[in-house]
Amino acid sequence: MMTKRAIWTILAAGSLIGAALLVNRSHGRGDPLAPRQPENLSADGTILLRGKPFFPIGLYQVRHTAEEYALLAANGFNAIQGHFTTDTGQFIATLDLAQRHHLAVAVPLHAQNLIQENLARSLDKIRAAKHHPAVLSWKICDEPDSNAYAHLRPEVPTAYRAIKALNPPQPVELTLCKDPTLADWTPLCELVEIDRYPVPDRPLTDVLDFCQRTRKVMLPWQNLTCVVQCGWTRDLKTQPTFHQARAMVYLALIGGAKGIFWYSRQEKDGWDLTATPLWPRMKEINAEIASLADPILLGKDAPGIRCNTPGVRFIAKRHSGRLYLLATNPTDAPADAVFTLPAALQPRSAKLAGTDRSLVPNGASIHLPLGEVDSATVIFDF
Repeated sequence: MMTKRAIWTILAAGSLIGAALLVNRSHGRGDPLAPRQPENLSADGTILLRGKPFFPIGLYQVRHTAEEYALLAANGFNAIQGHFTTDTGQFIATLDLAQRHHLAVAVPLHAQNLIQENLARSLDKIRAAKHHPAVLSWKICDEPDSNAYAHLRPEVPTAYRAIKALNPPQPVELTLCKDPTLADWTPLCELVEIDRYPVPDRPLTDVLDFCQRTRKVMLPWQNLTCVVQCGWTRDLKTQPTFHQARAMVYLALIGGAKGIFWYSRQEKDGWDLTATPLWPRMKEINAEIASLADPILLGKDAPGIRCNTPGVRFIAKRHSGRLYLLATNPTDAPADAVFTLPAALQPRSAKLAGTDRSLVPNGASIHLPLGEVDSATVIFDF
C-alpha cells in the first residue's frame, strides 16, 4: 500500500521540472492563480509593511516571550523568525506580542520540518492573519535545495499554489542555500532568502557571489534577503568577529540584498548569542544597517564610479540629494583605496558615516584608507 507521503509526492509532480508551468497553470476549478507579485512587494523588490518601505533586520531561533521581544527590539532588530506553533490561537497571540514590540514576523509554515502534513493548518493561519500588521512573509520551508530536506522538494509547488490561492498581501518565502538549483526555486517564492556562512573556512566574498548569482535568476519585483552568520556553536568557531560580520552585511547590501536576517539566537546544544563576544556589538551593526536602509531601498544606482583597489567591493546610491558610497575591504591586507566619481559628479564635501570625520575630495576623487576586513560608508554632498 502506498503511504500518504508517496501519494502526495506523485500529486506534487515528484520533481521541480516544469515548476514554473505548475505555478502559472489554471486552478483545478478553472480559477486563475492569484497574481504572483503580492501587494506588499514593490516593483523593485522592496518589502512594504503597513504600506511603507521596510528593511527587515531579523533574527532566527528566538524565544517567544515579552522579555525576549523587548531585548531584541532594544538591540536594533525589527523582525524575527516566528513561532512554529500550528495552533492558530497561539500563533495570533505571538503576532500580537510582536506587534507590541514593533517586530515584523517571518511566519514559518514548516513545523517539525513538515509541509504537506501542516498545510491545512497553515492555510488556516494565513486566512486568520493575512491582514495582521505584524506579518512580514509566509515561509514554506527552509533549504528545500539541500540534501537534508530533499524529501520536502515535491511538496513545495503544491504548497505554494495553495497559499497563492488565498492571495495574501505578504510575499511567500523560501530559504535557499545551493547555487546550481536557484533558478528552479525562485518561481516558487517571492521573498528569496539565501544563506551563506563562510566563517571559518571560506572567503567572506562568498556572500557577495551568492547574492549576485541569485539576483540573476530573480524577477525585478522579487525581494532578496540575506541570512548573515552570527554563529551557532558553543565553541565559537562559527562566530565571525565584529569586522567579519559587518563586512558580510556590506557584501550582502552590495550584492542587492534588501533585508538581513542573522543566524542564530539559540541552539539546542546551549548556544546563546547573548552570551557571546559579538552580542554587545550587534546593536551597533544593526543601527548601521538601519541608517543605510533608505539609500538602499529608495536610492538610485550611481554608475561610473571607479576604485583603484580591485579587492575592495562597493556600491553607490543617490538619495535625497546625496551620494552614499558603501565600501568594504574583505581581505586580510589593508587597502589604500581611491574612488573616482564620474566627471558630472563634483562633490562639495564628504564625510564618513557614523563619525565626525570629514574627507576632502580631490576634484572627483576621494581617498578612503581601509584596514584589513574593514568597511565604511562615505556620504557626499553636492
